[in-house]
Amino acid sequence: MKGDRTVSAGERLATIEELAGAERSARAKRRRGGGKRGRGEGDEQKVVPEHVTENIDAVASLRSERRGRLTVHQRAIDSATAFVGRPLTVYLLLLVVAGWIAMNLFAAAAGEKPVDPPPFFWLQGAVALYAALVTTVVLTTQARQNKEREHQALLDFQVNLLADQRTAKIIALIEELRRDLPSVRDRVDEVADAMQKAADPKALLVAMEETLEESPARPAGAPPDDDAERGSSAPGSPR
Repeated sequence: MKGDRTVSAGERLATIEELAGAERSARAKRRRGGGKRGRGEGDEQKVVPEHVTENIDAVASLRSERRGRLTVHQRAIDSATAFVGRPLTVYLLLLVVAGWIAMNLFAAAAGEKPVDPPPFFWLQGAVALYAALVTTVVLTTQARQNKEREHQALLDFQVNLLADQRTAKIIALIEELRRDLPSVRDRVDEVADAMQKAADPKALLVAMEETLEESPARPAGAPPDDDAERGSSAPGSPR
C-alpha cells in the first residue's frame, strides 16, 4: 500500500511538472514567432502565467512531501476513512444488515435453527463494534488533519505578517519620497503615518479578546433581547 500511494503521488507531481514544461515551451515558441497568432487561437489555447505555474508546483511538492512522511498505519487509516465516507459503504451496510435479518427469519420460518434469532444479538454486537471502529478511525484522521491545518494556519500567519511588514515599508518609502519632492505639497496624513507601522500581533490579539469578553454572548442569528432593550429605554433606567 505504501509503495502504491508513493508512486501515485510521484506520478501526479511528474504530470504537473510536464504540464508546466509544456507551458514554458509554448510560451517560448510564441515569443520566437513574434507573438503572431490566429483569430481563434487565443480562445482555443489559454496559457497559464509562469508565476501561477510555479505556485502550483510548489503546492504540489509540499503536499507530496507531506504525504510521503505518513506511516503505513496512517495511510491505512486514511484509506479506511475514505472508504467509510463513500455512499457505497452505506448501501453495503444496509444490504448486509437486511440480508442477515432475512436469512435468520427464513431459517426460523423453515423450521431450522437460525444462527442469530431475534432480537439478533450477534447483529447488534457487530454493528456496535463497527460503530466503535468507524468512530476511532474518523477521529484519528481528524486529529492528523487538524494538526496539518494548524501548521497551514501558522504558515499563513507568517506570510500575512511578512506582507504587512512589506506594505508598511512601502508606505513609509512613499511618504518619504512625497516629503522630499519639491513639487508635491507637504501635508500631515495621519492615516499614512499610522499605516507606516506594522501591526503588532500580540496587541491585536489582546484587543480582540477584550472585545469578545465585553460583548454579550448571543447565538448567531438570534433576535435582540426585547426585554433588555425596553428596560434600558425605560424612564429612570441607567444609561
